[in-house]
Amino acid sequence: MKRRICEHIAPVLTLTPALNNSVIVSGGEDSRIIATSLLTGEVLMKVDHHRGPVTTIRVDSAGEVLVSGSVDGTVCLWSLESFSLLNSITLPSPVIMLDVSADSVFLLAACEDQKLYLRSLATGTEIHTLRGHQGPVKSLCLAKDCRRAIAGGVEGRVSVFDMHSGKLIRTLPANPSATVTSVKVIKRKIS
Repeated sequence: MKRRICEHIAPVLTLTPALNNSVIVSGGEDSRIIATSLLTGEVLMKVDHHRGPVTTIRVDSAGEVLVSGSVDGTVCLWSLESFSLLNSITLPSPVIMLDVSADSVFLLAACEDQKLYLRSLATGTEIHTLRGHQGPVKSLCLAKDCRRAIAGGVEGRVSVFDMHSGKLIRTLPANPSATVTSVKVIKRKIS
């Protein structure tokens, strides 16, 4: 099946599937969030809430809440059932990327000020600013155990943080000639 989504009036910066892969949600330089049915091509939602480019979007593990981050320094939570705004969280710097914990309790946002902000997803309450990663963050993820946050960056740097204490607990060996553009925690099987 092929679908062409033509609703954005500027480049698309981020995409994520939603509602059991029946919908694709996009965010763009035009500050819009657009949800499109992959079955029919119909636009289900078009939101112009953010006041700057939408740089990152995620769906919580239950598939009920869409989380968007923007250059305007806000993270917005949207109901995927009604496409209504549930909450808006203001951060001190433009949002570059974000992740949501597997239990939908934590929100981790990497911002242009090179800081990592850990917040409560439901309320936006500040939990920690994770410090110790050197240089710009180019990738991040929250481990499925909901205890560790991982950030990858320039010069091969990978930092592991304890989300509950907010402390840097490990720096993985670096390859100074590479940028870490993606990080993912997987469960290792022991034979």
